Amino acid sequence: MPRLTIRDLENLTGIKAHTIRMWEQRYQFLKPGRSETNIRYYCVDELMLLQDVALLNKAGFRISKINELKREELRRKVSRLEDAELQVENLANEMTGAMVDLDMERFQDIIDDYSLKKGIEKTINELIYAFLIKSGLLWHSGHLHEASEQLASHIIRQKLIVAIELTVPKAHEENTILLFLPEGDHHEIGLLFSYYILKSHGFDTIYLGDNVPLEDLRHIVEEKKPAQIFMHLINTGKPFRLDRFLQQLSTKLPSTRIIISGKPAHPPKAWPSNVRAINEVQELFS
Repeated sequence: MPRLTIRDLENLTGIKAHTIRMWEQRYQFLKPGRSETNIRYYCVDELMLLQDVALLNKAGFRISKINELKREELRRKVSRLEDAELQVENLANEMTGAMVDLDMERFQDIIDDYSLKKGIEKTINELIYAFLIKSGLLWHSGHLHEASEQLASHIIRQKLIVAIELTVPKAHEENTILLFLPEGDHHEIGLLFSYYILKSHGFDTIYLGDNVPLEDLRHIVEEKKPAQIFMHLINTGKPFRLDRFLQQLSTKLPSTRIIISGKPAHPPKAWPSNVRAINEVQELFS
């Protein structure tokens, strides 16, 4: 099981590290382990518990009252929350837990149940979007087992491909966007989600997918002449250097606008002049 740091918990729950430490001192619901060098670490069970605590706290429950609840009662109260945004966040949390536990049947059931109630479009835009943000943080932390990522990605990829095929562009845009991931990067789910969003908003898109060699990309850009190229990065491990890659890309395609999003792109650095970092793909049409 992965060992999470307090910063991981902060990123995944939105609760500040100093608040987590204060709760540990005052209440009993969090019991972190200690490494051989006496550094706190947390398991996935603590993450799932803290996510439930955060949801009830957002819903107006006082932390002192939450502390009095047994785990089963805490779960029941979370599952009965009426606020729509908190419901989606709870389901995204459950998907994260199912992914880590390799419970793909539960993972798919959550998506299918939501799709039956809300339809495929809302499932993609609400539930899967919320899950991708949360799981992207977990993937970026480096604590998620590759098998968990692959199994979850396979299920979501199937849902996204079906949604993409069913999407009829609302209006045609001449501002063509080419979507790709650099050579060696196989984290395609965020890019597929971006493809769906852009297509559903009427953009003319060229989808190359993952693991695209730089020379192949240059050749296709010169042939198709898209106005922009876009990549969504989840995790850039060694030996990939984003700053070096963007410099090479900018040199080969100096007149093409290069858009990047995802955790590795932030905070933006001194990128080449034709490179722009965005937080999410929706910024392209907002």
